[in-house]
Amino acid sequence: VIFSITLPGTGPGGPNGEPPAPNIIPLGNAPSNHTSGEYSVTVTLPDYLASGAYNLTAVLDFAAYAIPGVSVYYVMYYSPPALIGIESELALSSNTSAIIVEAGDPISYNITVTDVGDSSGVAGETVNFTWDWGGTNTSIGPGVTGSNGIAILNWIVPGSTAPGYYDVRIWMDNDTTDPLTTGSTRWWGNETFMNITVQVPSDVAILSAPVNVTAGTSFQLQGNVSDANDPNRPFDGPISIEVFFLADPSETLVASHLTAANGTFNLTVPTDPLGDGVTSGNKTLVISVLNGTNPFYLTGSAST
Repeated sequence: VIFSITLPGTGPGGPNGEPPAPNIIPLGNAPSNHTSGEYSVTVTLPDYLASGAYNLTAVLDFAAYAIPGVSVYYVMYYSPPALIGIESELALSSNTSAIIVEAGDPISYNITVTDVGDSSGVAGETVNFTWDWGGTNTSIGPGVTGSNGIAILNWIVPGSTAPGYYDVRIWMDNDTTDPLTTGSTRWWGNETFMNITVQVPSDVAILSAPVNVTAGTSFQLQGNVSDANDPNRPFDGPISIEVFFLADPSETLVASHLTAANGTFNLTVPTDPLGDGVTSGNKTLVISVLNGTNPFYLTGSAST
């Protein structure tokens, strides 16, 4: 007794328009009991086929497996119709694994869902998105895969979101309840993750600075850097600042100074760090956040 899966052929057809020869995938075989006719066959399903209900073919080969010296009196013309189902696993892949976004801006999630058996796209399945996985576990909406197996979700990060790192879980449930009928499928779900860095603008406040300074001397400068979206939110520092006179690119007074973890700063600022002289007169002092010195805060500045 020989079992196999018969798939539609993909090769060239016959000279008179006949369809291509079918693709036959052997699954297993075993001899029947010569007295009772009973048989037991262990079949091995291939791991390269997508989930589906496949035509199962059973063939009785009397001639090849007959007892030597015994005439063959039987022939089998047609295989009894039957289906065999293959369950598979879903694979989720993202167009990116990490995103940096400013609070209030949109994120476009682009997820491709494929069958691990043959890497074909899976259409019409629901993909779930959970923001801040392991924290607030907030659902930000499902997406449904299109004919190409891609699910797209456009979501705006709320402007009130605190700066920080967030994990987004992208997952699919098991879909294993379809009955064994033509066209049915069964999949085991899966998941993937994306890391999102949320940034916010920074705000610089000058708390103490002298009004008059003698050229060539130094002065004390105090202030703090805070979250511009919510100044009452704890600052996740430190961050670096620079100090310079506006419209005087010849020299920077302080190229880089690291604030405290809470964003406060207290530093000594030279008026002539290169010692090559400084012009007198009214000047505008600028304190600016150095972009890229903290993963969560964008640049900001203050002047006096």
